[in-house]
Amino acid sequence: MRAILICPEESLRTKFEAAAAEFERLSIFKILTAYPEVDVLRRLVRSSTPDVIFISHENAEVAESLNSALGKDFPRVPRIGLHTSQEPAIFRQAMRMGVRELLCSPFNRAELGEALGQIATHLEEHPADVGCTDHFFAFMPAKAGVGASTVAANFTWALSEMPGVTPLLADFDQHSGMVGFQFNANNDFTLSDPAARIKKLDDEAWARLVTRVGNVELLLSGAPHA
Repeated sequence: MRAILICPEESLRTKFEAAAAEFERLSIFKILTAYPEVDVLRRLVRSSTPDVIFISHENAEVAESLNSALGKDFPRVPRIGLHTSQEPAIFRQAMRMGVRELLCSPFNRAELGEALGQIATHLEEHPADVGCTDHFFAFMPAKAGVGASTVAANFTWALSEMPGVTPLLADFDQHSGMVGFQFNANNDFTLSDPAARIKKLDDEAWARLVTRVGNVELLLSGAPHA
């Protein structure tokens, strides 16, 4: 199971990592040491497609906000709460947030193994799914030089003028990509860089890969190539 761990509390995080390391079935590939903004978390889930998300409930207000957003946008990705207290009120609070389990420190190996087994069984019957988005458009020319890049550029610019919309235009033409020219934009990073960094592509790395013109984000092709 591929997992994301969100846990700002160092002691709780360290104990859970140590306990989880004993189970080969669980792979924590992303650890967030601070509660992320909801939009940041949405992008992370969409790009990394985890099977399960572990969230510290030490800050109940923030945990509720994250759980609410995840439950709405990714209902088929199980969420597991983490806490230092085993008080009944904490369990009731977690259940109201819609989590499948609440694991408490210290993490008993047998209890953790049982919980992971139940999650694995659930995932076999209901595989995690981050869904898809219809906010995606591809411009495919029938042949070179018919103006697909110009249409894409104008369409993207029009989208950028809509309230709350920051479109990304990715130029996949590795031979004669024109997007950089059309937007008078340059960047040291090009389309090949995210492919090379796919396992370490987080928000910080992404910010360096894209360049921004107005309200448009651009991922340039690096063309022309020989």
